[in-house]
Amino acid sequence: MEAGITYFFTIQMRDIYNSKQIMKQPDTTIEILASYLDHDDWPSPISIPDLNDWQSIYGSNIQGIALDQGDGTYEAQLTIYKAGSFTLNVRVNSLDLEDSPFTPIEVSPTNLYAPSCITLGIPDTMIAGTEYSLKIQGRDFYSNNLVDVLAAAVGTDHIALYTYRKMESDTEMPVVSVEGVFTDDTDDGVYIVTVTLTKAGEYDLAIRLLGLDVPFDVETVTVEPKPLSVPQTSNFTGVNEFYYTGDLIEITVDARDEFTNFRYDSAADDFELTLTGQTSGTVYGPFSFTDNTDGTYSVSFMFEIVEAYTVSVTLGGTDVVGSPIPNVDVFHGHVQAYYSDLVSSETPITAGLTYVWQI
Repeated sequence: MEAGITYFFTIQMRDIYNSKQIMKQPDTTIEILASYLDHDDWPSPISIPDLNDWQSIYGSNIQGIALDQGDGTYEAQLTIYKAGSFTLNVRVNSLDLEDSPFTPIEVSPTNLYAPSCITLGIPDTMIAGTEYSLKIQGRDFYSNNLVDVLAAAVGTDHIALYTYRKMESDTEMPVVSVEGVFTDDTDDGVYIVTVTLTKAGEYDLAIRLLGLDVPFDVETVTVEPKPLSVPQTSNFTGVNEFYYTGDLIEITVDARDEFTNFRYDSAADDFELTLTGQTSGTVYGPFSFTDNTDGTYSVSFMFEIVEAYTVSVTLGGTDVVGSPIPNVDVFHGHVQAYYSDLVSSETPITAGLTYVWQI
């Protein structure tokens, strides 16, 4: 019989000579009692504990009822909510019926009911690009563990949906949602959900089975960037089309992982700046960037020679996005007295005469 489904049976009254009673017998008492033995056939393969208080909720000894039909029979009914093995005792006027207690009754779980299901191992922190999994112990309405095949139930009504929490500034960003993949774990009543998230940030998680929500206590799933910056996605800013001698070129690099996530906790990445004179072939650098401890790196260089330059920014010897930048022109800058030279002069000079000196 199934949990929660009322089991009906008929008791035929007989006398001491085994003759059927066909009339109502006054002062007859019928006792129907199912006594709990165990639920060894309905364990959780992932060791999800049983309800702590199921005995007080459903009772470990369940009484049935019998209704006198007035023709020597009683229509009996019994409802058991706990999956497991039970013995059934039926007594008439305090005496056991023949064969009572009966062979143990096996009570099986009923249909899957999401609000009773239990999750295990929901990761609240992930690394971008890494596959994670969680498990769901299937249970019925009465919190009995399921151990039968669930594969037939996997489909559009079963979903684990991770939805990216947009920042207030992300007004034009489309909704980012990723569905986990459901599989039935070796047909033992447990679902496995696997998912790989690549965009770093915070996500809301919703799990539904047959359209109903599965409860869990993880409020937010945080996805961290991969712990490695790569040149294929890291980028830089700060290069102008032209400069004057004496100007500083000031470059800032954003360290990013392979999924373009900004690595705000990046540290000690070996970004380098190299400048090459396109006419002279002179190479300046490489110059190491300064770690700003917030995922950005910065470097500066003062131009002193008039020439067109090629600007290269590399990570581990490989150009980052946008590098190299050719044809960065440097023109003559403003006159600086400290660096100027007095080319010609005369001494001593004669009063009243005009002299021309070159600087």
